[in-house]
Amino acid sequence: MTRQDDILNDLIQAFHNGRYKPGERLLPIRDLAVELQCSPATLAAVFRELTQRGYIRSRGRLGTHVTDKSAWGHTPEQHSNQLIGVMISETLSMLPTIEQTLLNAGYSMVLSQCHQTREQAIACIEHWRKMGLHGVIWSPISSKEHVDDNQAIASVIAASGMKAVAVDRYPQTMEVNSVVSDNAHAAMMLTHHLLELGHKRIGLIRHRHGSTPEDRARGYEQALRAADISPKASLVLTVDHGMEHELLIKRIASWIKKNKPTAVWSIAGDPLGQALLAATQRLGLSVPDDLSIATFDSIIASTPMTCIIQPLEAIAKRAVELLLSHIDHASDEITRIVLPSELRIGQSTSQPIADATRAV
Repeated sequence: MTRQDDILNDLIQAFHNGRYKPGERLLPIRDLAVELQCSPATLAAVFRELTQRGYIRSRGRLGTHVTDKSAWGHTPEQHSNQLIGVMISETLSMLPTIEQTLLNAGYSMVLSQCHQTREQAIACIEHWRKMGLHGVIWSPISSKEHVDDNQAIASVIAASGMKAVAVDRYPQTMEVNSVVSDNAHAAMMLTHHLLELGHKRIGLIRHRHGSTPEDRARGYEQALRAADISPKASLVLTVDHGMEHELLIKRIASWIKKNKPTAVWSIAGDPLGQALLAATQRLGLSVPDDLSIATFDSIIASTPMTCIIQPLEAIAKRAVELLLSHIDHASDEITRIVLPSELRIGQSTSQPIADATRAV
């Protein structure tokens, strides 16, 4: 029997006699190799075999953990209930990172495409509970009754016994595990940039419902007040999610023409930012000479746009890692992770000119 076989058998026996418990994080290979008096290469080969037999699972930067006893003796493919449900209706660009991070950890993603109403979301959660899924990554919805709806969804998830992490948004009346960007601070940065350029009449285009638009609107108002400028209701255009694109363009154009801001930013790139750009073109305004514009998230434009870049890949990866950590350690502690965004200054913003509203 080789030294590799000896170490493999000793570790398997250690799992079964309780020396290493399910969910426990093992020492890094180099450190454990010193303890076991073997080379790191030999132990790496043992780890590969233990992974194939279902005893351990790598969690990326979270380390390598002992799996649940139900997985022991099974390959990841045989252990079919390693499933995580994902309900994201808008920030779909996070899905590839979520899926790859789950795959790296030995899990598969079960994607919901019915996450538009409270009833659909709850029905999906109940279905996943019956399937025996291990956890849920979800994005709170932006419905008219989003406060009550998201509290109801979060309550059903909690009652299901499945661990869960919210991404991009959070329910506003219930503490849950979540990973989001620092929306209020990013909005302050963007508004402060326009203030530093000399703009006094800064307009905001926002959606009506959800934690994200409310946080970004709050940051906008805080930046104005810090500059001794009282926020004006007339300089905030609030629209519903899902508004038809042509109607949205007309609404924005009419609002700009009536209220004459010298700078405008939208809380989303698509569709609000795209509609804002189209409205300026329809009004015959030159960007940024007649009107400075900026968005959250980048949009395709002939002029490089000033925008907030959110760390969407990092949000997706951290959400998976947080969820798997709670699954491994059966923790009931509530964790909210807030990640910073980046202000990217393009050519769509500049100092206002004296007769900036002449073309409106």
